[in-house]
Amino acid sequence: MIVVGAGIAGLVFARDRAIAGDDVVVVDAAEVPGGVLASRTLGNLTIDAGAESFALTRPEALDLVRELGLESAVVSPVRANAQLALPDRLAPLPAGMLGIPLDLDDEKVVAIIGREAAQAAAALDLPDNEVPITVGAIVRSRMGDAVADHLVDPVLSGVHATRADRAEADTVLPRLRPLLATGLTLREAAAAMRGSLGSAGSPVASLHGGMATLAAALHADLLERGVDVRLGSAVSSVQRTPNGRWLVVTADGLMKDERVCVAVPGAAAASILSEVPEIAGPLGSVQGSDVAVAALLVRNEQLDGAPVGSGVLVSPHRTDVQAKAMTHASAKWQWIADAAGPGRHVLRLSYGRAGEPVSMADDAIIAAAIADAATLTGCRITPADVEDAWVQWWRGSLVDPLPGHSDLMRRAREAAGSQPGLAVVGSCLGGNGIAGIVADTRGCARE
Repeated sequence: MIVVGAGIAGLVFARDRAIAGDDVVVVDAAEVPGGVLASRTLGNLTIDAGAESFALTRPEALDLVRELGLESAVVSPVRANAQLALPDRLAPLPAGMLGIPLDLDDEKVVAIIGREAAQAAAALDLPDNEVPITVGAIVRSRMGDAVADHLVDPVLSGVHATRADRAEADTVLPRLRPLLATGLTLREAAAAMRGSLGSAGSPVASLHGGMATLAAALHADLLERGVDVRLGSAVSSVQRTPNGRWLVVTADGLMKDERVCVAVPGAAAASILSEVPEIAGPLGSVQGSDVAVAALLVRNEQLDGAPVGSGVLVSPHRTDVQAKAMTHASAKWQWIADAAGPGRHVLRLSYGRAGEPVSMADDAIIAAAIADAATLTGCRITPADVEDAWVQWWRGSLVDPLPGHSDLMRRAREAAGSQPGLAVVGSCLGGNGIAGIVADTRGCARE
């Protein structure tokens, strides 16, 4: 079997098929496996350049971590007290699911939308047979505009780089509409999605040393199982031969096998599978958002008290900040704080929302990140305080979950299922989060 792509989906798919007894070859254009599970050096530190954590609201990613013997490396946030940067102030983020509050009597909710709006939201939140398509429409119908605009929109914008009114619920919160269809209120559905995690804190975890540790462990596991991992070899095409086998065209030559898994982002998969238009069409129709991550290593004692907790999600209505989110990484993760040392802080700011592309050059992004960090934290942060900085681009990395996305993915799955020996996995089909990608990939590998 040939697996095209050595990101999280390709590595997981290859591992599961190797365990099942297949001879597997993995091929990828990158020189380092892992995709968005990437790290970079910042000063004397090595930190995540892409995904920094995985969700605990579903078990698949944690199960994989345990299988790889990394359970002792699992770390929880030291602080999970993120803030919302509203148009006129910062406010603590209430407990919820993607901004949907669990408790409308929570004083954090009241502080953001006002007591009258909170009471009105509670009165609106009743079971209803009609369940709209987008997250924004669901929240507006069940809790009102204030909750949608001032809680859900900033969180969705920061996490998924899209706006609530354009985000298809079946993509970003796949359990939400089915739960509401059973007669639950929106608060009850949000609580059910959090499950045993309760109401406190952010339901995520990471690994000591960063999420790139997971990619390295997967790579090492594949090599131990005899999987042939070929890096630095781009794949331009996957096509069926007249005798029913699959031909994989790489920069280093041709490969043939009866079974192939294409495990790359949607646009790349559409290009590679252009000779299978019934798959390439839906995948090529998916919109992806460019995201730029700016990392700053700052020596500034004003940050020692973690003035914004673990970080900030920025409302799209905030006009004096260009970033959509900021993580105070050294306040959130103890291993980063220990590596940085006293008085040194790691800040990660992200730029780019769906429909709002980032047009700045890297040096301009770094300048904006310094200014945004100062504004958001209320600390006097200047370029002289910055010991090191970089910008990491992730082109088309976040799926823009517009209405109809799940139908496009259904068509792509059905088309792939009609092609004997072909599997298609990755962020396009599995969603933006590590846990969702792992779950989708492992299900496909079993099939």
